[in-house]
Amino acid sequence: MIENDKLKTLNNINNHISFPSVFYLKEKKLDLIFPETASWHEPSLFRLSGKNLNIYKKLKLDKKRFLLDPILFESKGYFYLFGNNRKLPNVLSLWISKSLNDSFKLHPSSPIIISPTGSRMAGQIIKIQNKIYRISQDNAFKYGNGLIFHKIVKISKNQYKEVFANKINFKDKFGPHTLSINHDQKIIVTDYYEEKFSIMSSFVKLNPFW
Repeated sequence: MIENDKLKTLNNINNHISFPSVFYLKEKKLDLIFPETASWHEPSLFRLSGKNLNIYKKLKLDKKRFLLDPILFESKGYFYLFGNNRKLPNVLSLWISKSLNDSFKLHPSSPIIISPTGSRMAGQIIKIQNKIYRISQDNAFKYGNGLIFHKIVKISKNQYKEVFANKINFKDKFGPHTLSINHDQKIIVTDYYEEKFSIMSSFVKLNPFW
């Protein structure tokens, strides 16, 4: 967590969390955090209170699932949940629900894509010039080495269709890996990584979800 340009650690979360996205719940006028908790918990919306991250609502799926890089998107009265089962990291599935209080059902168009290229989400669904795009990671040769944009041409209760729009990479670094846009402040935030030797790498490999 960053506060006043300083990095602070959450007090009450000892388990691994990553890939945090912000979801605005219109009916409650709440900004909620939707992180990946696949190594220890089912997908849940969290609320930040001071330095504590507390579960606001655990999402009910068709069965118990642990999702990688989940993204929640609301459109025309439906909630759409994108994510990958942690045992099937290259398979993107989609679930749908009329309410956050109801169970999310597997969408008829699932799976959306089966490939290391474009199946892992890389940020929220974004809107550009009245068109919506799904951002994904390129994991074909290196983990998170570039972003792939798919234009969503149809999203409804019964149909989902997308088409490839573009791809971006850094020339001298691996990435981008994720992308976030703040339309109010007109800020785009992305990330990259470099491969370096670490003495801790052997310990990290013992836990595949670190």
